[in-house]
Amino acid sequence: MANSGAAPSWLDNEQQPAVVRSSSPPEGSSQATAASQLHAESILPSCAKYVVPLSRFVNMGLACLMAFSAVNGILKIAQLQLDTFFVALYMFISAAILFFFELCQFKYVAFIDNVFRRNFGFMYGSRGKALYIIFIAFLNFGLVSTGILQFATGIVLAVDGGLMLFATFKYPTLFSGNEPALPSAGASHPAAAATKGPG
Repeated sequence: MANSGAAPSWLDNEQQPAVVRSSSPPEGSSQATAASQLHAESILPSCAKYVVPLSRFVNMGLACLMAFSAVNGILKIAQLQLDTFFVALYMFISAAILFFFELCQFKYVAFIDNVFRRNFGFMYGSRGKALYIIFIAFLNFGLVSTGILQFATGIVLAVDGGLMLFATFKYPTLFSGNEPALPSAGASHPAAAATKGPG
């Protein structure tokens, strides 16, 4: 005779309630992430918001100095030296690229911005621009025979690019406002969207 006090078999096979697992990270994890971001921002200098505009003005000034050095070097060429002439010409074009890029960050010009995004997309990254400044700095050393101005311009440009490259590694969020080059031609520049306003 079966034991009447035994539990029915259907109670043994009763399914346990399913445990619902949330896909969102634990609250402690999100708080830790937010705390790490606040800590990264707190290590930036208090004057960090002035660093990027100031660096743009410095780059524009150095670009003008480099262009002047190129013209000065051409005028001081004693004889028709094609190699020196083309170095100076390349210096002038490189300085113009840097100047108009920085100028376009203050005053948005659709045509200029489109040209830069198609051909000089690396300039929209802080490290790419820093390496570009260091590269064009060495062009000035090709005209040191024409005077001390070219040598001094190359030194100042190299220091400027080196400091900018160091800052991008020391404070990664310092130049976070620089947008990468957009792959689509129809994408709008942040400055253009700001000038259009809502709607």
